[in-house]
Amino acid sequence: IISRSESQSEGSKFEFDPTQETPIFWHVPRSAGTTMKEIATFCYGLTLASEVGAFIDPVAATADELMTVVDANTGAKYLNVDTTSPEGLERAKNFHLA
Repeated sequence: IISRSESQSEGSKFEFDPTQETPIFWHVPRSAGTTMKEIATFCYGLTLASEVGAFIDPVAATADELMTVVDANTGAKYLNVDTTSPEGLERAKNFHLA
């Protein structure tokens, strides 16, 4: 994740437009992926699509609409899709997440 000020630094040709682009992070086990997810959630305040949203609220996980699920203990925000399964990825696709 690169902030707008960093993306506009000398020599950089990358500028993220949140109205047109969706950041995607592919979590590879044992490669600091959990740390990256925590930074995205707690430092940048991003809403994540992962298995956590379905775990926190199993009822929302089967809802016909895309919802944000908030962890009552941490305040972290997750979508109600499980991106760790083929069915969950199909569900995310149907919601036009990426």
